[in-house]
Amino acid sequence: MSENRIRLVALNEDLREEYLALKVYDDQDTFVESPEESLKDQQARAWDIDWTIECIYAGAQMIGYAMHGMSKDGNVWLDRFMIDRHYQDRGYGTEALTQLLDKMKATYSGRKHILLSVEKHNDRVIKMYEKFGFQMTDKMDGIYPVMALAKE
Repeated sequence: MSENRIRLVALNEDLREEYLALKVYDDQDTFVESPEESLKDQQARAWDIDWTIECIYAGAQMIGYAMHGMSKDGNVWLDRFMIDRHYQDRGYGTEALTQLLDKMKATYSGRKHILLSVEKHNDRVIKMYEKFGFQMTDKMDGIYPVMALAKE
């Protein structure tokens, strides 16, 4: 895998149309919210968090997105990590998550943990997060188990 195939770009108005065109496979719809819903949550400051939407690029092509933000309790949430259906299974997710976590660690210096919630039946994604050091906690985000990456 070549170095830096991936770059992250904060969503802006110029990228909106390309961002809204991102899609997962039909059987993945229950695992991640749509770009439209994520944009609504960002604009509404859902859960009282100032969300940043990062567009994930491979070269000149937007291939996915993720959201992140810090809650009032000092935990950082990684949310809505998604790779478009046309670019899955090519190593982009692993590369993007590496860059995203590095960026989050640098951005949120006062954080306690990096948290994310997962669909409990999404074994493939849970295994990927575990490879990065995330561990299941006893906490729930609604009906979804929460995984945590401890502060280093």
